[in-house]
Amino acid sequence: MKSAKRTKIVKSRFNETEIELLRANANGDPLGAFLRNVGLGNTIKEVFKIKKMYVPIDPDLSYELHKLGQNLNQIARKVNQDSKSGKSPELFQILSGISRVEKTLNEIKEAHTYDRKVF
Repeated sequence: MKSAKRTKIVKSRFNETEIELLRANANGDPLGAFLRNVGLGNTIKEVFKIKKMYVPIDPDLSYELHKLGQNLNQIARKVNQDSKSGKSPELFQILSGISRVEKTLNEIKEAHTYDRKVF
């Protein structure tokens, strides 16, 4: 079945951020086709896959954060091993500090991510 020719025009205004998000969500498809699919009742999940997107950051910063996370995991593993053998009395303070650093790392990561959704 041949679809009817499209003769009607609908104009919309978007700010720069909205256009960037629309283009990212369209996955390379023309914006008109993408907006038509979403607007005509296809759910967003049917039009594209929702996934986490990461804001570009300095690769050196990313590398250092990754190394820091690895070091924290090694420290936590050692502290847990020592706690099972009863070696260190200040384990609670160490684990509390590790928890705070881990929370800070997660906040940094969250600040540099966003969900790819349209509306």
